[in-house]
Amino acid sequence: MAKANRATKRKTHPFLLWGTVGVLVVLLLGAAFLWPGRWGTGKAVQFEHLHGLGYSPDGQRLLLPAHDGLRVYANGKWTRPDTPAHDYMGFAPVKDGFYASGHPAPGSNLPDPLGLVKSTDEGATLKTLGLSGEADFHVMAAGYYSRVLYAINTAPNSKMDSPGLYYTADEGKTWVKSAMNGLPKEALTAHNAWVALAVHPTDIAVVAVGVDSGLYLSTDHGHRFQHVLPQMPISALAFTKKGTLLVAGYRNGPFLYEMDLANKQPRKIRIPVADDDTIVYLAPNPVHEGDLAVATFNRDVYLTRDKGVNWIQIADQGEGTSKSSSSITKHDAAASEGAHAAPSEALFSSVTDRSYLIFYVKAARMADHRRKTIKPTTVIAARAANKYQGHVGLSSRCAAATA
Repeated sequence: MAKANRATKRKTHPFLLWGTVGVLVVLLLGAAFLWPGRWGTGKAVQFEHLHGLGYSPDGQRLLLPAHDGLRVYANGKWTRPDTPAHDYMGFAPVKDGFYASGHPAPGSNLPDPLGLVKSTDEGATLKTLGLSGEADFHVMAAGYYSRVLYAINTAPNSKMDSPGLYYTADEGKTWVKSAMNGLPKEALTAHNAWVALAVHPTDIAVVAVGVDSGLYLSTDHGHRFQHVLPQMPISALAFTKKGTLLVAGYRNGPFLYEMDLANKQPRKIRIPVADDDTIVYLAPNPVHEGDLAVATFNRDVYLTRDKGVNWIQIADQGEGTSKSSSSITKHDAAASEGAHAAPSEALFSSVTDRSYLIFYVKAARMADHRRKTIKPTTVIAARAANKYQGHVGLSSRCAAATA
């Protein structure tokens, strides 16, 4: 009998072993599934690069396209949704979703580049509208209600025979080239690293372009442009729900204005952005007037519910933060406007120098957006200055800083 019991033990032992292994596997898979780095909220949600900013159609969720998929901010928390991790470029929110371009996620069967795509379910699925495998629009914008699309194209393709500004009113079936009279050639620089573009929400003929020589506005589909804000380097543009234009840039520090197109008089909006940083994306809420999100070159994201009277910081250098720990008052925002970060002040003594720094560093980083690590700003600035030499001694100053 004892012998039989020992035999039984020997037979059941493997099952117990495999059962234990199975439990461990389930626990490990569960931990991986729930691990905040995969789905999480708060500080665990990170983005190494950001390629746009925009609200969901109901105004409840802020969408941030990163190099590896979307990040979503809602109810005071960040999440990383379980959607394909496409590298969206030219992110353009509209009333029923968003348009985009860029590159497919690893393992996707979509062609690279994506061409023109649209999603109506926050990136869960994509509809290909054209130019797949041909075009990667880094600069694209849409009329929020009209859904007319404008894009800056830098190379010929099957629907665009030369570089230039194009628009489509039928979701990419046909494209029309704008004459671009009055628009500087810098707007067509390869990859458009420092070009901002915005389209009026309802008037399909009104389009704004921002470059380092200022703001250019057209009311005839981009055929003729008026130079509205000369000598004001522009880094981001967006139209509000009511049709005013938000203009961000850098001149002796970062700035944000709201402009009524009727009188073209800018009204300053206070921002909590540091002096050595600048706004690169703007997202006015399509439902709640006064709500505005901004993202900066240094990957900080701020949110205001009252058009700049008070701000909260919801991301710090590419890492999501909690709302309660990051409140910024109007006083804080005002104080930050006069602050000078030591590297900027030490390296670049004039307003012009700092303005060029912002745009050249942004150009270098965006042109190199696929690299896995972010190099120090001074190193990137040195690389950029070597490429774009001849501007107010920027190259020599960067070289000295990185020697």
